[in-house]
Amino acid sequence: MESMALQSFSRWVGDTFSALREGIEAPLVLVEAVALESHGGEGREPFSLLFHGHSPAWLEQAIYRVRHPAIGECEIFLVPVGRHESGFVYQAVFN
Repeated sequence: MESMALQSFSRWVGDTFSALREGIEAPLVLVEAVALESHGGEGREPFSLLFHGHSPAWLEQAIYRVRHPAIGECEIFLVPVGRHESGFVYQAVFN
C-alpha cells in the first residue's frame, strides 16, 4: 500500500484483514474507519481504525504487517483497547 489515508480503508469496513507478527497470523475485521480532529499543519488528515479480533487470546500492542487482498500490505501499530462478546478490539491511529 503506497499511501495510508482514511479513503484507503473506509470502503473496506466489514472486511477481514490478516495481522502478522513473529509467526502469528490473526484475522481482524475492520469495524470502523473514522476521521479524527485535525489540528492544522501539513500532511494527511488524521484517522482511526478499529478492528475486532475473534480469538480468546489478545494480540499485544505492537507493529503488525496487515494484509488485505484488495489493498495489499502495510505495517500498522495496533493497540488492544477493549473487549467485545467474542474477542478483543484493536485500534490504529494515524496522525
